[in-house]
Amino acid sequence: MSMWEIYLIIAAIIAVVALLVIGIKALTDWYNKDAIAAENANKALEQQKEIVNKTKQAYDDLKTTIEDYKNSQKAIDAMVEGTQKWRDAVREAN
Repeated sequence: MSMWEIYLIIAAIIAVVALLVIGIKALTDWYNKDAIAAENANKALEQQKEIVNKTKQAYDDLKTTIEDYKNSQKAIDAMVEGTQKWRDAVREAN
């Protein structure tokens, strides 16, 4: 047997092994496609939950800021306009 024939046999064995690996990988991906889809859906759900939580927190922060502003406005409205206390409160509110 010549070296050329040995190289040819080795190349054929490598090709067969590569095809087996590719086939096994495709088969396991096909078998696990539902699990992979569920995992991807769970990841997307977790991302959506995080977005909802951040949005809710931003809304709550805005609501608190508006309430604080309204309370400041009420306090300013209760003061005598033009006094130092009134000017300080207006400056702080702005």
